Amino acid sequence: MVLLKNKSLILILLCAMIIMSITFIYRDTIGNQISIWIDNRLDYERTMDVGDKFNKVVWGDFTIQINHYKSGNKLEYVKNEEKTSLLETVKNYKILENKLYVVAGDGYAVVDENNIVKIYLTSGNEFILDNVIYLTSLDDFEENEQRILKKL
Repeated sequence: MVLLKNKSLILILLCAMIIMSITFIYRDTIGNQISIWIDNRLDYERTMDVGDKFNKVVWGDFTIQINHYKSGNKLEYVKNEEKTSLLETVKNYKILENKLYVVAGDGYAVVDENNIVKIYLTSGNEFILDNVIYLTSLDDFEENEQRILKKL
């Protein structure tokens, strides 16, 4: 009877060591799968919170969009279904006088009815894109644009 208990204990310990070894060997794959599961869950929760409304604002001919992600809203330039993020963490936006005004954590933007985008970035990442004009200061916006952006 004692020998049988020792065999059972040895078998349990052996199985535990095998499981730990497999977990150690495949730790990257397991970590990636957990990360994918978390991302999918966050996407599901986002859909439950905001519905399927991924596009918060589509301006003009779909070239300029404010899109919702789990990390927040982004102002994006879309061409040939390729998206380039112009502003991250959009805090507020408003449509006034046929212009889209955007305030974000990393800058300000004004988009007119011709899809001309004027952007002042408070932190790097300028891209060379059609219809995008980068400004060096918030003062480079027109006075009425400055007034509206400061109110947002």
